[in-house]
Amino acid sequence: MDSKTPDVDALRQLYKDNPVARAFFNHAARRERDQSETKVDRILVRLRADGHNFRRREIIDLFRKMQDQGLGQFVEGRHGWPSRFVWSTGLTSVGLAAIGEPQTIEHISSEEGVVDGNHKEIDQSNIDRPTGTADRTEDFEGEELGEVGGTGLEEELEDDAAISFEITEPFDPARIRVDTKPMVISLLMDRIRNKEIDLTPGFQRKGGIWSKKAKSQLIESLLIRIPLPAFYMDGGDESKWLVVDGLQRLSTLKSFVIDKTLVLDGLEFLNECEGKKFDQLARNLHINGMRLLAVPLHLC
Repeated sequence: MDSKTPDVDALRQLYKDNPVARAFFNHAARRERDQSETKVDRILVRLRADGHNFRRREIIDLFRKMQDQGLGQFVEGRHGWPSRFVWSTGLTSVGLAAIGEPQTIEHISSEEGVVDGNHKEIDQSNIDRPTGTADRTEDFEGEELGEVGGTGLEEELEDDAAISFEITEPFDPARIRVDTKPMVISLLMDRIRNKEIDLTPGFQRKGGIWSKKAKSQLIESLLIRIPLPAFYMDGGDESKWLVVDGLQRLSTLKSFVIDKTLVLDGLEFLNECEGKKFDQLARNLHINGMRLLAVPLHLC
């Protein structure tokens, strides 16, 4: 995480010169509590509700400028993880300072740094992108806004006021249990074949809404053993788990491995796999993706 001390004067100049920054910092200053991270697509929705019509790229450019100012770190999304800004400073204090309030920018202490869903430091510098390949985050434009993201990740509500509920009876937090276990993809597919994972629970929207390119690039990540985000399941009934988070990823895997209907298209690294189905891949790729790569599975 960038430890640079934010320059309040530079922050206020950014607010003055940049209409995207002005809208964002006005929003931040109105908040009652801070966030650990701000997702690109979520803030687009918030700002559009305020009457602004910014492009996704403009928000990303702002987040990169904020990183340069030492406010946190911009993390580029990839295959299920949304693009986001991870704060090292207090969001609300930044907003107040930017709009001209006599506010000291608060720092957030973090011993973990920026991590992905597998609790590993994110370092994208070791992935060489082919010349001429567009930023893959653009491929997901509009998809992270779909089924609370279209990425299979459940979006967190930014404000307590965004949801209305009432606790009608006491509960004991000690009784809430989440079991975490690594599981290889082949075992997940076996459970789907045996109808031991419900891909159509009533609280989920339908699976399979990703574009063909997005699906293919998820499979490519799997084949080159890039760790996937965790899956969350309701394991109350051991004979049939309910998918809480990860529906789009599981639906994509099913269409490729079980249904064999997905033809790979738009790959970034494995050009030799372009236009192929699961059964047409080399055996070593089957082993890499299906048997060697374990993903975190949270059963609750």
